[in-house]
Amino acid sequence: MAMRFVLRWLVPASLVVLSVACDEKPIATANADSASLAASAAPPVEASVPAASAVSSADAAPPQKRKAGPCAHDATVAFDDPTFETVARRQLQRPTGPIARADLHKIKTLDLAQAKTDDWLDPCMYADLTAVKGLYLAAGTLDDVTPLKGLTQLESLRLASTAVKDISPLQGLGKMDRLDLSHTPVEDISAIASMANLTELQLDDTMVGDVTPLSKTRQLEMLSIQNTRIADLGPLRGLTKLKKLYIAGSLVKDISPVQGIPGLKIFQVAN
Repeated sequence: MAMRFVLRWLVPASLVVLSVACDEKPIATANADSASLAASAAPPVEASVPAASAVSSADAAPPQKRKAGPCAHDATVAFDDPTFETVARRQLQRPTGPIARADLHKIKTLDLAQAKTDDWLDPCMYADLTAVKGLYLAAGTLDDVTPLKGLTQLESLRLASTAVKDISPLQGLGKMDRLDLSHTPVEDISAIASMANLTELQLDDTMVGDVTPLSKTRQLEMLSIQNTRIADLGPLRGLTKLKKLYIAGSLVKDISPVQGIPGLKIFQVAN
């Protein structure tokens, strides 16, 4: 059985449950070795009209991207980012000395939330990370997740507070269990329809307005769509395993499509 990672996301402290009163909140803990997802709490709702957040202003200087070029095939790895190197060495239990490129295939978890290099993913490096199941990337100007398309063992992915808009490279990652896209300019979530094993999804403060692709994620247990343009919950009516639905700050007015789901708790804005 594939390794399963335990993750929870933080939500605002004051919420009202529309179905059954409950004080439960998804909680995030960060630990690279235990593969827990580090996620910051969603910001308080200030208005009923969603406002998707961007990670950089229109006037910000464009990030310096890695120039495309042939990948090195050296027997040992040269790391560009010290955080990446530290995490890799910890995973491989290799505090000093050279790291063989072949050893990258042994890494299971990469918590790069504190990495200084946040605007690119080195396709040459990620091509060798074929066993990674948990990947938690730093907030910043990252906008291209193409290098992740080959990580077919990926179960937990955090892209929160990045500039990622196109998630189509993630299509086909069928083992994905938990995905955090909050505080990104993502609008089209069609790629998520291929994630049949997804149990937790966070879309807070995104440009998403249509959850139709989620009708195929029948294992979904927690969905957070706070501060989005989503108004229609109809596509979720068949998600019988859904237990928690966070809609604060969205455009949802009618919750009847999901009221028939047994045990579902719906959290809406309060205070």
